Amino acid sequence: MAKRDCLIFLDRNHYAFFLVVVVLLLAPFTCWNVSAFDKIDLENLKKNNACNSCDLRDSDLSQSNLLVADLGGADLRGVDFSRANLSGVNFSKANLNGADFTDSVLLGANLRRANLRDANFYQADLGSADLRNADVEGANFFKADLSNAKIDGVNIEKARCRSTWCGPRR
Repeated sequence: MAKRDCLIFLDRNHYAFFLVVVVLLLAPFTCWNVSAFDKIDLENLKKNNACNSCDLRDSDLSQSNLLVADLGGADLRGVDFSRANLSGVNFSKANLNGADFTDSVLLGANLRRANLRDANFYQADLGSADLRNADVEGANFFKADLSNAKIDGVNIEKARCRSTWCGPRR
């Protein structure tokens, strides 16, 4: 009889119900991190103007004034830096994949060995910025000012720009 009860419990309707219950019970244990970035890291940046190797993924720092902030080695994937003052900021070895720098000022910023894949620098001012050995594959530099920028070791051919705006003939 016990076998028969078990088989009845696992018919199509009950089996689907059983799976839904299991998924609902396990769901809270699978969602480890609700927000993408660490709020403590964001507070640390605001308080100390520094956040080395921190996690600020997908945060909104648009129109921020982060003059000479230290973000070296930070995870900054997808961060919105549009219209921000980032002059002199240290982004060395930072992961800036997909970050948005539209209309930002990055005068003298240190982007050495940073991951700039698919970042958007549309109309950004990168005058005298250090981009040596940065990964710029898919990065958008349309109408960006790269006057006196250091681009040694950068494969600018993999970036999206025109030779009149970036590269050896700028």
